[in-house]
Amino acid sequence: MTLLFVSLGLAVAGLVALAVAGTRLVRAARTLNRELAHVHEQFRDKEGLK
Repeated sequence: MTLLFVSLGLAVAGLVALAVAGTRLVRAARTLNRELAHVHEQFRDKEGLK
């Protein structure tokens, strides 16, 4: 019975770790998207000056 509880605890801990990693990944992807949009806007503005 104890082994069952340990296994379930480790499974839950693993799922929590995956959720945290997924959240960090989504946050990083959104940040990268904002940065790319900003750079794209800068290039668009420079092309308009020529």
